Amino acid sequence: MENVESLERDFQNCASVLAARAAMQEIPSSEAIEKLEDRVVLGLGRILIGWTGEIKRAQKEEWGAFEVYKYPHLLSVSAFSNRHKTGYEICLYGGSIILSADIAYPDFIRYLDSNFWGSWLKAEESGVELTRNAGVPIQGEGYLGKDHGAPRELMRAGRSSVYRLIRDYVLLSEWDENGCTDLGGFEFKIDCSKPLDSIQSEGMQAMNHIYGLNRIMTRAYVQNRRS
Repeated sequence: MENVESLERDFQNCASVLAARAAMQEIPSSEAIEKLEDRVVLGLGRILIGWTGEIKRAQKEEWGAFEVYKYPHLLSVSAFSNRHKTGYEICLYGGSIILSADIAYPDFIRYLDSNFWGSWLKAEESGVELTRNAGVPIQGEGYLGKDHGAPRELMRAGRSSVYRLIRDYVLLSEWDENGCTDLGGFEFKIDCSKPLDSIQSEGMQAMNHIYGLNRIMTRAYVQNRRS
């Protein structure tokens, strides 16, 4: 990638601007900041193109259009997987470069075999984390009465990510009228101050793990959707 040192510097400078905005500090808009953000978005896009290109060559994935999102505290670029029907996003947020994707076809977790859970543990060892989009209804909170929703003791943080994922799946299946469509996703963070080659290589490893997990989820959907 051209101008590696410039892009590394842009990531760090832009992260400072975004952090200041998130802290409600007054950051006057300027042409210089707009150009900085444009360069960062372009850099993020090039990184994502590299990652998705590797997946396309290895897995014959046909990616949809890339989309750019610019918010006061976050800049992101995403690509849509036509195979998994979910987006893969890279963003600059909170001083980190973050790769994320929703869990594909989460309602089909009940059909998974040990291959998925073994692959998940390997992904976790490499730094991939689970994110929780879901708001599991809890007894006595919000509009629910004391006899409705998940028992509070079940929602105490479990040490095992496997336990937390299965717990949320079961509870959402039981208590949420929308089922598990909002179960959560996979996420990988790397400090934006790291060298660009580290961001690219570590991110590519995480991309392979996340894509592989969603490939297993998609296979479970295709094989069991008429069950």
